[in-house]
Order: sequence, then structure tokens, then C-alpha cells
Amino acid sequence: MSRKIMIVCGSPKPKGNTNAIVEQVAAAARSAGASVEVIDAPRLQYVAHGCTACDGCQKSSEYRCVLGDQAADVVARMADVDWIVLATPIYFFAPTAQLRCLTDRMYSLVKFEQGITTCLAGKRLGLIVTAGGGLEDGPASVEDYYQRLAGMMSDKPVASLLVPNVYRADKANIQRQAAAFGQMMAQ
Repeated sequence: MSRKIMIVCGSPKPKGNTNAIVEQVAAAARSAGASVEVIDAPRLQYVAHGCTACDGCQKSSEYRCVLGDQAADVVARMADVDWIVLATPIYFFAPTAQLRCLTDRMYSLVKFEQGITTCLAGKRLGLIVTAGGGLEDGPASVEDYYQRLAGMMSDKPVASLLVPNVYRADKANIQRQAAAFGQMMAQ
């Protein structure tokens, strides 16, 4: 059975470095037999950007955001895939606001009523981060943040493709890393 991979790209630049690497990762995963869906987070339709803290998801028996927009649909589909990959360039030492709007909605995939339960048990979380600066200029702290999120939602660690100094990096090396990352997730 082929792996199902959802890549959520948070870059507002459709032809930017992050999207180019996402395309390379997706192509490699597909060529290795995986089913890949790429979500363009900045272009989703939102009723409200991010989580509104209404707690409607916590009152519901479903693992779903109750706001009923495209972001809620994407987040609900995360339960049906093997890999959820979050991709972002570093903007001001952090993931983009466009990615955070969607990842904040992942709160609906966790219930806190009697301990912590989630529909993501056993799922893998992947991370693709690009940055103009070094690892210490954002990618490492973003990886740490999502590592904590993965620890709460799943028993598996984050698998990361961190690309610091992207403007000065060896493009052929980035392509090899992206292909290896996509192939690894397809296994």
C-alpha cells in the first residue's frame, strides 16, 4: 500500500525557494510510489485566520475545526494521511503567518477532556524549512517548536529537511537532499 503524504506549503511566494523544494520532494515521493497532495496554505479560504479559541472542536466528538472553511477541511484530512509535512520559509525568525494560520487549527485534532487524545497517533510529521540565514537564524527554533507539537500529537519525532543559507547553497545538493527526503517518506 502506498504512503499518503500531505505537504502544507506556507510560503506566500508561489515561485519561491520553499515551493521549489516542495515540488522536488513531492516529485521524488511520487516516483517512489507515494500519493502526494500539496496544499497551498496562503491561498486557502478562511472564515477566520488561525484558531479563534471558540473550543467548538473540543465540545464535538469529531476531530475537526468547527469553522467550516477550506482550512478546516484540510486539517480534517490530516487524519487520513501517513505523513503531514509542513513547509515554510523563515520570516522574521519564525514560520510564516500563513502556515501558522493552518497549524493553529490543528488544535482541533487533539482532545483535552480526559487526558490528551488525538486522531494523529502513529502519523509522521515532516518539516521543510528554508532560510536566507544560518540554522541559528530560525530553522533550528522552528524545528524545535514542531518537534514539541509532534511529541504531543504522535509518538514519532519530526523528520526535517532544513535548508539554511538558501541563496548561497549548492542547488544540486539541495535537489539531492529534497529527493532523498521525498523517497524516505514514501518508504
